[in-house]
Amino acid sequence: MPGARAPDPAPSVVRLDAATIRVGDRELAKVRPLDAPGALDRDLRPSYAHDALREAFAGGPPALVEPAPDASVGAVRGVLASLPDDARPVLAGTPSLRVRAAVRGELPLILVLRDRVELRHAGAVVGSVAALAELPTILRGSDATLAVELADARPASDLLAVARAAAAAGTTQLVL
Repeated sequence: MPGARAPDPAPSVVRLDAATIRVGDRELAKVRPLDAPGALDRDLRPSYAHDALREAFAGGPPALVEPAPDASVGAVRGVLASLPDDARPVLAGTPSLRVRAAVRGELPLILVLRDRVELRHAGAVVGSVAALAELPTILRGSDATLAVELADARPASDLLAVARAAAAAGTTQLVL
């Protein structure tokens, strides 16, 4: 149709820093402050999703999520929660690991606490280490999908460390 505007191409890389969420040079949204009141979805349930990001990703989800080290885990969750349900982008530096935001259910869980990191299966602690750098020593290659719990205020560099360790252990999907 003459004069019709072509749809925007699907974003292939979304980048986050401490303040903004971008695709290329275009700012899609400001990062929601960690102390801001929570957002509600259409069904009035708590959500990390951003309406502006949902609209931007409607034409197709990004293939890669690239958080800067100073971005927060909460900001990464906001991007992932804004994606279509079937989207499975990868995190920068972990090409074999898909990541998504979802209810973790009974999945094996990496729990990152202030003073230790635990691996839990069916609620039981099956491994514990004092630091993220030691995480590979407790991961098992049989866990294709792992859930991870980190505080929203933690830096994305911590999430990336977990993702790299999980990918190295053979995990193919990480659920936040």
